[in-house]
Amino acid sequence: IQSIRDQDKVFSRESGDMVEFAAYSGLRPKELVSVQCADIRRDYIIVRGDATGTKSRREREVPIVAALEALVAARD
Repeated sequence: IQSIRDQDKVFSRESGDMVEFAAYSGLRPKELVSVQCADIRRDYIIVRGDATGTKSRREREVPIVAALEALVAARD
């Protein structure tokens, strides 16, 4: 992930953060693209259950692990 950030391109930092967010959250690709800032809470991420959201189409809460919490805090 750090090698992505170190490429010194226009969106290198953001790209690295996206990869790290995906890895630590464990969300599926369609779930990742549907997450909005308002869905990220202090202790969990709300994953919406619409047609583009969860596999079961049900809303669920994904806990935020410590490493992900640090990433989210750094982006604020």
